[in-house]
Amino acid sequence: MPTPLPLVFDPPRRAMPPRHFADLDEAGRAAAVTDLGLPAFRGKQVANQYYGRLIADPHLMTDLPAAVRDQVADALFPRLLDAVRVGPVRAQAEILDEAMHWMGFTGLGGKEEALPAELNLHERKFLELARALAARPKLLLLDEVLSGLNPSEIDNAIRLVRAIRAQGATIVFVEHLMRAVVELSDRIAVLNEGKLFALGAPRDVMRDPRVVSIYLGKAYAA
Repeated sequence: MPTPLPLVFDPPRRAMPPRHFADLDEAGRAAAVTDLGLPAFRGKQVANQYYGRLIADPHLMTDLPAAVRDQVADALFPRLLDAVRVGPVRAQAEILDEAMHWMGFTGLGGKEEALPAELNLHERKFLELARALAARPKLLLLDEVLSGLNPSEIDNAIRLVRAIRAQGATIVFVEHLMRAVVELSDRIAVLNEGKLFALGAPRDVMRDPRVVSIYLGKAYAA
């Protein structure tokens, strides 16, 4: 069995994002363009282009002199997101084969032409799983994936999660159905009021009187 990794609940410290034109009010826009050596009215001109004409690239803002567009773009319109492509570009036929594989894996074979609205709740949940699995994740996060399912559908879902795990993926899931929690988990983390309350092997955690008291009531913990 792989060595368990510690659970970390403290959010990572991140740097503040760069200042963007959209962060500024009217006075801030005037001050920002003045800091660039431009007259204050340029702030209003840029705002009219950005908010009125939905132009987010200063190079296309015809009210701005061409000589200052690079300066405004660099200072007030920093790039906030970068497109990321992981892995090589694949042929359309290969992508289709991959999609059909995961549809079959999740039990949706024969539903390839169906619209999501034509699927029942159980099938829609599995469709979401198929979409996630197509990325071949090393870590899969599941949130209440069994809620709303009948006993037979729950059994199918548990089998599917086991099959996903058997392929090497680590699964972290939030679940209140105790049967599934015990059957599927190597470790259970119990949260109470947003704080880590218990952590350990399923059988040990489920027998912890404190856990029983919180989730079932003190009468069951005796």
